[in-house]
Amino acid sequence: MFRSRQGESAITRAQAHSIYKAAFEAAGLSGKVSTHSTRKTFAQKVYAATGKDLRKTQLALDHASINSTVQYLAVDA
Repeated sequence: MFRSRQGESAITRAQAHSIYKAAFEAAGLSGKVSTHSTRKTFAQKVYAATGKDLRKTQLALDHASINSTVQYLAVDA
């Protein structure tokens, strides 16, 4: 989701959470914020946009196993 300013490596999960939380608060939002819930929302939107194509959703999430994708979506394969 976020690239490091130094090179091509991704930032850590903790860094992403910090950025996400700051943006959430700057927008005047309250409540619990989580990068994981955002990833699940992304998965659901990809799944819907692809006509419920599990394989395309799996590729978008970079899951090695289709079972991981099914668990993310809480659907029956």
